[in-house]
Amino acid sequence: MITPTGHRAHPPNRGLWLLLAPLVLLGAGLTISEYLRARNAAPPLPPAPAPAPTPKPVPEAGKPIPLAESITERVDLLIYDALVPPIPKTEKELIAALGAPARTGSRSVPNQYSTSADTLRTLHYLGMSVDFLKVSHTGGEVPSGITVTGPKVWVKWDLNVGVAEKKVTTTLGSPRSRTATSLTYEYSVAPSTVTFHLSNGVVTKIVWS
Repeated sequence: MITPTGHRAHPPNRGLWLLLAPLVLLGAGLTISEYLRARNAAPPLPPAPAPAPTPKPVPEAGKPIPLAESITERVDLLIYDALVPPIPKTEKELIAALGAPARTGSRSVPNQYSTSADTLRTLHYLGMSVDFLKVSHTGGEVPSGITVTGPKVWVKWDLNVGVAEKKVTTTLGSPRSRTATSLTYEYSVAPSTVTFHLSNGVVTKIVWS
């Protein structure tokens, strides 16, 4: 080929293009690969849920429980949370915790605020029975009484069936009322009581009402 000036043009530098072409193709391939990878990438995983709060430990039978300093507070605590662990607050919860009772009982009791009678349900277990009052006009349910007759049912501060009368009076002080066969303590702000029944100075039954 002859240029307008009459000089012959230099041929293209083919060696340089042969060197650059693979690099250009390699770069393009990497760019496309990164694009496809970003497009097909899975969405980020959601953050892990927060761990559930640790429940407060429930007292265990046989484990020592610190005594309240005030005698009145001791009596109130014994009446409010009689057993260790505490009795559940509904019949359904009690059965879920202890299983089916050995037997049950049911009777009607008058309600001073309604013409409809309430129902008192009693669940009997080995060494213990628990009463639940079902209120007719509200549909509510509350534990209304506990009777303990077995030494393996654990009472707060080890005041179990089988302990000496002196342990009860040393722990709870003088009872509100006393007979030859019983010691009765009363809740400080409500008409609720716990009575320790005695035989020869030993507790044979404990009744909360």
